[in-house]
Amino acid sequence: MTILNLSKGERNILYLCLLVILSSLLYTTLVEPGVRRWRVRRERISAQELRLEKNLKIIAKRKAIEGCYQGYSDRFKSQGTEEEEMAKMLKEIETLAGDLVHITDIKPRPAKEKGFYRQYSVEIEYEAPIRPLTQFIYGLQNSPQMFKITQLQLNAKGPDKLKGWMLATKVSIP
Repeated sequence: MTILNLSKGERNILYLCLLVILSSLLYTTLVEPGVRRWRVRRERISAQELRLEKNLKIIAKRKAIEGCYQGYSDRFKSQGTEEEEMAKMLKEIETLAGDLVHITDIKPRPAKEKGFYRQYSVEIEYEAPIRPLTQFIYGLQNSPQMFKITQLQLNAKGPDKLKGWMLATKVSIP
C-alpha cells in the first residue's frame, strides 16, 4: 500500500498526523528549550535588578555608613606600641574592677596578628559576688576600648561569692 493508493480522506488524515508529529518535534526541540532559556535569563535579570536596587540603597546611605565606620575605626585604631596598648588595657580593667571585683591575678597574653587587625587578650582571675561581677562584665563590654569576654568560668566559693576566670579580648587596627 502506497500513499498514491490512499483515498483523499485517508491522505488528509496522514498529512494531519505528519503535521502533528512534526509540530510536536519542533515544539520539544526548539520552542520548549528556548522558553526555558528565556525564563532562566529572566530570573537572572530579576536577581541582578534586585542586587542593583540594594546596592543603590547602600550608595544612597553612603555618607551615613562612612560616618558610622569612621566612629568605629577611630575606636579600633592603635594609638601606640603593643606594650602601650596592653598597659592601657590593663589600666582600664583595673579601673573598671575598682571595688566591684577583687582581681586575684591578671595575665596578659601575647598579641596575635589576625590579617589586618591585632588581637590583645588578658586572663583575669577574680572573686566577687554575682551582682558586682555582672556590673564589671557589663562595664568591660561597654568601655571605650570595646572589650569582649571570649571565655568565662564561674565557680561557687561560698553562698554568695563566685570565683573564676575570664578571657577579655580587644581588637585594634595597626
